[in-house]
Amino acid sequence: MKGVVEGQCGQQNALVGLANTFGTSNQRVGPSNAASSLLPSSSLGEQMANEFLRQKANTMAPTSFSMKSMQNNLPQASGSSSMAGNWAQEFQPRQNQLASQWTQQFTSGQTSQGLESAWRQAMPLTSSTSSTAPQDSSMWSSEYLDTIDTSLQQSSGSSAWADDFLNQQDNAGMENTWKDSTQMFENRWEEIKREMEKEETMQNPANYIYQESNPYLSSSDALLEGDMLMRSGDIGNAMLAYEAAVQKDPQDARAWCKLGLAHAENEKDQLAMQAFNKCLQIDAGNKEALLALSVSQANEGMENEALHQLDKWMSSYLGSNTTQVTTTPPMYSSFLDNETFNRVEARFLDAARQQGATPDPDLQNALGVLYNLNRNFARAVDSLKLAISRNPGDARLWNRLGATMANGDRTAEAISAYREALKLYPTYVRARYNLGISCMQLSSYDEALKHFLSALELQKGGNEASSIWSTMRSAAIRTSNVPESLLRAVETRDLAAVKASLALICDKGYRVSSIKRAKTAYSLLGSLTVECEQIALGESTNCAPQQSVPKCTGLLEGCTGNTWLGGFHVYLLENTTQAAVLDPVCCSSPSVQIDSGSCINDQLNTGTHDFSHSIVADLVYRGWQCWHQYDRKRTLVDLLWKTEICPFSSSDFPVITRKTDCEECSCECGIEQCSNGASPVRVIHKKLLLPCACDCTCTFKCL
Repeated sequence: MKGVVEGQCGQQNALVGLANTFGTSNQRVGPSNAASSLLPSSSLGEQMANEFLRQKANTMAPTSFSMKSMQNNLPQASGSSSMAGNWAQEFQPRQNQLASQWTQQFTSGQTSQGLESAWRQAMPLTSSTSSTAPQDSSMWSSEYLDTIDTSLQQSSGSSAWADDFLNQQDNAGMENTWKDSTQMFENRWEEIKREMEKEETMQNPANYIYQESNPYLSSSDALLEGDMLMRSGDIGNAMLAYEAAVQKDPQDARAWCKLGLAHAENEKDQLAMQAFNKCLQIDAGNKEALLALSVSQANEGMENEALHQLDKWMSSYLGSNTTQVTTTPPMYSSFLDNETFNRVEARFLDAARQQGATPDPDLQNALGVLYNLNRNFARAVDSLKLAISRNPGDARLWNRLGATMANGDRTAEAISAYREALKLYPTYVRARYNLGISCMQLSSYDEALKHFLSALELQKGGNEASSIWSTMRSAAIRTSNVPESLLRAVETRDLAAVKASLALICDKGYRVSSIKRAKTAYSLLGSLTVECEQIALGESTNCAPQQSVPKCTGLLEGCTGNTWLGGFHVYLLENTTQAAVLDPVCCSSPSVQIDSGSCINDQLNTGTHDFSHSIVADLVYRGWQCWHQYDRKRTLVDLLWKTEICPFSSSDFPVITRKTDCEECSCECGIEQCSNGASPVRVIHKKLLLPCACDCTCTFKCL
């Protein structure tokens, strides 16, 4: 109803619009006596309604609100002053007159006879009042107060109530409560001060803490190895290599800058700022570090500091001395200093005008960051698009464009930009996290959960304290039919438990005996089905995920030694086909012995096709290899998998030899298709029974 009555600013509301439409429509059509004679007579209510609507049609409908008209109707300053003076002159005599009349009436004691009569009727008949003559009216107030005092003294209930109330007041308890509250506030203030001191410490480059057990400290060229690891998408080891490089040469500004960029892409802005500040202490004019530091500061809400770095970036871009750039940010304010912004913007625009028809992608990229600071997202998008047109292979530019579009309420376009960034750099943690945020904005909380999980898995260096967890918790709470185990895992920040709730893992003691990918009529790749068969007792079996997600570079990864494949954690890559990374879960048991000397390798699939791969009862899957498959446009379309297959023996469950003429044990379960058009993923546990029977239990879910 509110939407019908209230209109938008400066527009008519819907109800008035209906009146206009009704009246206009009826005025256009002339009355028809022939038609009206065939209709029943209208009721009085209908006639009155019609008359009201026609009257409304003949009058101009009022607007719900108009700032211009209100501004025009406001009095000018001089008029307002004269109005105030007139009002004061008019009010003062009346006030004096009323005060004089009231004073005369009160002092004269001329109280109405009606008031005296009412007072005598309300008084109780006591000996004092009944035996005396009517008292002077000026004494009625004191008599009333005496009576009230007497009644209160005679009332035992009121006295008892007062005593009970006083007895219930525990003054000592109230004092303790006050002390507890004061102590609570003092403790909270101390926590806030510690957090502030911690942030200051984190921003101090001298307090940078290196990771322990760095294997790249012995490398002859750790900086080069870090570059190679970054190109392959291994951010965790790249950070270790860059840390080794700066430990060997603390004055290497390039190494500090690359270490900061690695931390930034890993969604660790505090560590990134430390590295960038260290780089700028050595090389104050490093443009890459200045721009990246500005981005990290903006992400942390330090907008004026970010603007200062952009000011220094422009000086470096023009070949000036950045140390001469000074700033006086507003004290105790987190709001952007508009005066400083306008000055810095003028410098940028002047440099851009001098470029003519060939814009510099570096300058346009910095302009995009600048306009993000003052929330001018339209101009920021234009600048970043110009930068991308000159450098389309830069994943950071695509991610920055996506973040800018998302901030400007262009979520669908932002998702496309994030996908482009992830095509170029599949392990880009920040782009993966931003993609999850955009999915939340579209209320796709299931998809957001998967992206946050992938970001946490890819993120290196203490992900228990990652800020991604709080956002993931918001997505989990809003997800419909979310498992209780997932909520508990997110609440406790247990990454392994979160992965287990979104995984294709066999029960303990089972091996993966079959891997299938379903057919699909869509461009997306089909969903996976994993079949499991028991080879050991669950209580004696240990299963654990790998230390890191497979890199899919063709190297042999997965399970090794006396461990077998017990399932997968699945991570969807954001591309047009929804290719999935399968992260092996490896299991072991004292009762199971694997013959490592007799293992063979076999390929599971060909690109973009459905497949089905199974092994017989005396074999297990163990090692794992994968590759990225690209099309001619260098777009990732699928992952290719090859597995290591090994014979085994089990003292708990000897291999069952079934008749050769037995049909394959087929287990079908669940729905055929999910609401999004894809097939559900399935985990099927099989128990082979002699002679040809089998028992199946199945779980499935839509991802």
